[in-house]
Amino acid sequence: MKPLRLLQTAILVAVGMLCLAITARGQKPDPAAIETVRSWNDAVSTIELEDQNFRELLDSYKRNPPGRVLLTPDVRAAQRRRRLRLIAEIIDSHEKRIRAMRRLAKAEETSQ
Repeated sequence: MKPLRLLQTAILVAVGMLCLAITARGQKPDPAAIETVRSWNDAVSTIELEDQNFRELLDSYKRNPPGRVLLTPDVRAAQRRRRLRLIAEIIDSHEKRIRAMRRLAKAEETSQ
C-alpha cells in the first residue's frame, strides 16, 4: 500500500510541475513587476541592520545617558565616536530605504 501512495504522490507532483511549466512558459516577465519586487527587497533589506543599530544606540543611552559622568574621558570619547557612527549608519539606511521606496512608487505607477 505504501509504494502505491508514493507512486501516486510522485505522479501528482510531476503533473503539477508540468502544468506550472506550461503556464509559465507562455508568460513574459513584466519589467515593472521585476522592478517592483527588486525595489521592495532593497527597501526591506535595510530594516534588520537599522533595527540592530537603533537597539545598540538605545542600550548605550540607557547604560550611560548624556551628561552622566561615570566613565573615564577616554571611554566617553570612544562611546561618543561609536554613537556618532551608529547615528550615521541609521541615517544612511534611512536614505537607502527612501531611494528604494521612490523606485518602488515609480515602478507601481508604470505598472498600472
